[in-house]
Amino acid sequence: MTGQDAIIKVRRQGYAPDLVRIEDHPVRYPDASTVVMAPADVPELQDWRFTVGLTVIVTSFDADRASRIAVSCAAFARRVITNTLTAKPNHWGHPVAVVGRIDDTQGLLAWPT
Repeated sequence: MTGQDAIIKVRRQGYAPDLVRIEDHPVRYPDASTVVMAPADVPELQDWRFTVGLTVIVTSFDADRASRIAVSCAAFARRVITNTLTAKPNHWGHPVAVVGRIDDTQGLLAWPT
């Protein structure tokens, strides 16, 4: 898992990002509030304390892994929104990521319902 150090640094200075993105797939240009999980990272063994009181958005192509990350974060975060992606071909036949499911610990964002 990489990217949490920038969030921890900001939190130690007394600030907090509006939200934290947990990406369970490679991200080409992650920003300061994005944490990228490696395939070998075990969600239950990560230190999620940097998410205390924050809104977390988890994005993954693997529904089971997304759920495991969300449950691990929910122990600390104020709210966890989980986006499960699927790959579908566009009109040129190239694969693109499409949101297949959205879950929310507050129950406000849920798709399909």
